[in-house]
Amino acid sequence: MENENTETGVRKHLSDKQAWLRLLYMVLFGIAFEVAKFVTFFVAAVQILFKLFTGDVQPRLSGFGASLAVFLRQTVDFMTFRSEVRPYPWSAWPLPEAAAAAAAATVEVALSAKPAGPRTSRGGRRKASGPAADEPKTE
Repeated sequence: MENENTETGVRKHLSDKQAWLRLLYMVLFGIAFEVAKFVTFFVAAVQILFKLFTGDVQPRLSGFGASLAVFLRQTVDFMTFRSEVRPYPWSAWPLPEAAAAAAAATVEVALSAKPAGPRTSRGGRRKASGPAADEPKTE
C-alpha cells in the first residue's frame, strides 16, 4: 500500500510541468553563467591593462564588473533553489549600486560569522616556537 503511494507520488512529481520548465531555465542559466565567467575574465584583463598603462582602473568597467558579480550570484541562487527569482533577462540587470550594497551585506555576514578569538599579526599566522623556529634560514 505504501509502495503504491510512493510510486504515485513519483509519477506526479515526474509529470510536474513547472519542474521541467525550471530544468530548462537551469540549463539556459548554466550556459549564461559560463558566458558570464568568460566576460568576467575579459573585464579583469582589460582592468589590469588600464591599471598598468594609466595607473588607475576604469570606473565604468568596474561598475559593470560589480553588476556582473551580482548577476552571477543571482544565477547561482536560482540554480541551487536558494531563490525562485529568475535573473536577467527575466528581471532587471543589477545596478552597480546594488552590487556594492550586496557586497557590503556579504562582508557583514562573513564578519559576523567569524568566531571571536585572539587576534594575531600577519594574516592570522602565529610564529612557530621551538628549535626549528629559532634557527636562521639559509638559502
